[in-house]
Amino acid sequence: MQVFKFGGASLKDAAGVKNVASILQRFQNQSLVVIVSAMGKTTN
Repeated sequence: MQVFKFGGASLKDAAGVKNVASILQRFQNQSLVVIVSAMGKTTN
């Protein structure tokens, strides 16, 4: 099992979201736990 946490800086724009998706695709045949926080400079 792989656990990933992505915070605001890595999700600040479309390019960042695509990068996260690319990282996760490398592990598509494994069990994953993915934790994401708010996109950069965004709160509740």
